[in-house]
Amino acid sequence: MKKHALNVALASALILPAAFANASTGNIDFEGEVTTETCSLEADSAQINVVLGSWAAHHINTLDRTTAKKFQIKLTGCDLTVAPSGVTGPVSKANFAFSGGIANSDPKLLKLNSAGGFEAKNLGIGISANPTDLTTARVQFDKQAPLTMELVDGDNTMDLYAFYEKFGTVEAGPANAQATFEVTYN
Repeated sequence: MKKHALNVALASALILPAAFANASTGNIDFEGEVTTETCSLEADSAQINVVLGSWAAHHINTLDRTTAKKFQIKLTGCDLTVAPSGVTGPVSKANFAFSGGIANSDPKLLKLNSAGGFEAKNLGIGISANPTDLTTARVQFDKQAPLTMELVDGDNTMDLYAFYEKFGTVEAGPANAQATFEVTYN
């Protein structure tokens, strides 16, 4: 009996390495970048989704603009002694330049995406840095007037407020849009 158990143990020990020899392999890719920037854009700020909600056209028609939804752009690891390429000396400000389609010939109003003619009509999206007065500190979507933020060493956050704004009698439909932004330092 002991001899049989020894043979089974020996056979198992010989089979075990053969099982490992047939193991699968895989690869891991790492992506990143090392820059000369003063700050890093936080990962959550690279792709921001702002939900403005569902509004009845007749309700928006009684308003100039809808209630604003707060969102943030976060810069991390800021070191004001580090000047990015092309900038001499220490930096103290971040400049946020926005771009996107212009609605109603107003650079402060973002055009809605086309939905084959079914998109909401006479409506655009505005963004302000002032939560109590949405008509001031407005983002321009033509990169011409960047919003500026004073920086501190460490982490910095730009609070912004997005809203729908009418420029005529609003008609119902999808009301989505995209904008991009670029951060520069001085």
